[in-house]
Formats: sequence, structure tokens, C-alpha cells
Amino acid sequence: MLQPTFDFSNMEPIAEPKWGENGSLEGVIERAEQLSAETKAIADAVTTPGTGSSADSPASTRRNQVEQAVRQLRIQSVVSGSRPLASINRRPYGVDDVVEVSLGLYTQPVKFKILTINKDSVKVRVSEPEHGIRIETIVPVG
Repeated sequence: MLQPTFDFSNMEPIAEPKWGENGSLEGVIERAEQLSAETKAIADAVTTPGTGSSADSPASTRRNQVEQAVRQLRIQSVVSGSRPLASINRRPYGVDDVVEVSLGLYTQPVKFKILTINKDSVKVRVSEPEHGIRIETIVPVG
């Protein structure tokens, strides 16, 4: 079996951290916070492909995120009875429960309230008045 070989001769040295007074990590921590803020700003400015440009309004962007979250809902199975249950994204839920769908690190999760559970579908609602969003949809089993 061949062993991989690595040539590190052309690599630049890693920059030394800038230490604060008395050898503390204040400088390193401050730089990490700056990078985190810059990364979040970039993530906020970039849109998901197919959702439009970064010039979209926050309400339009959020509506696209909600539509994306609806497509991620998967109903595996339904149990009928006086208190029906549905397996949604591999977790059990009942009527009036809330299903959260996360779309990413810097995006608010979308919260779906379960309105009804039938033998072949589940009706859910997303209500976000701050974005002018109120959507009810039926998600089929399978």
C-alpha cells in the first residue's frame, strides 16, 4: 500500500497571535469576535440560490425561507385515534404541537403549528405577523 507524502516547504508560517497586556488572550478574543461579526454580516448578505437577490425585502426573504421549510417537512407515518400522532421529520407530534424547522446557523427556525392530523395528511400553519406571513398548508404522508 502506498503511503501519502506531504511537501510543506512552500507553506507560509501561521501568524503569531497578538497577545494583550500581561500575556492575556484579549487580542485573540477580540479578533475572533470581529471575524464572527464579519462572517455573520456576510451570511446575512448572501441569499440562498433561487430566493432572489440580496436586495429583497426582509419579508420577501422570510417568505422564501418559510416556503423552503415547508418543502423540508416529511410525514413518515400517522397513528389515528382520540389523540392522533404524526411522525414528522422522525419525531412524534400531536395536534397543537409546534414543529421547528431549522434552515441554518444564522436563520431563525420556522415554527409550524399542527392544526389537524388525518390518515393521509397533516395540516400545519406558519404565522409570523411581523413579516406579514400566515400560511396554512397540507403536507401529505410519505
